Amino acid sequence: MFLTRCSWLTMLCVVALPMSGHPQDSAGIPAGTRIRLTLDGPARLRLTGRVIGTLDDTVYLRAWREGPVVPGAAVVESCALPLDGIRSLEVSDGTSNHVVRGLAIGAIVGAAVGGLAGALDNSDTRLSGGDRALAWATSFAAFGAATGALIGRTLRYEVWLPASLADLPRINRRVGTMVTLRF
Repeated sequence: MFLTRCSWLTMLCVVALPMSGHPQDSAGIPAGTRIRLTLDGPARLRLTGRVIGTLDDTVYLRAWREGPVVPGAAVVESCALPLDGIRSLEVSDGTSNHVVRGLAIGAIVGAAVGGLAGALDNSDTRLSGGDRALAWATSFAAFGAATGALIGRTLRYEVWLPASLADLPRINRRVGTMVTLRF
């Protein structure tokens, strides 16, 4: 009986009093999502970081930039930006690569170079000029496709989707306490 009352008391505290400072998850963009903001103004500056949430007419963002002392080291900065100064909002949908594009470009370039080299090569008299060009084009296309696919795989880019400022998570102002009892 005592354990049941404590369990109900713990659930009541957790449900009735949300923790202070944590964003409320909405159906929109969850806190911690990687976003990119374009600011109003002549320069249209872009900021990229992880959203903390919005409070009144301000959006809070955790942004990264290169460190001045150690190249490549990230410095975390928290930014507070007015919502009316934001021109557009984009949400990251992850990263992608250029494997298929690299494969296609490599195959086309390889076939063209191989076909030209085969047509100009007169060392093998067993094949006609057209057959030689076809054999060289085929082998160079395979090599070019493999090389292009490897290069395309290393070239990664981030996919950005447009979003609405209304979808940003809100920061809860209420202060509460959470009690957990374990027996």
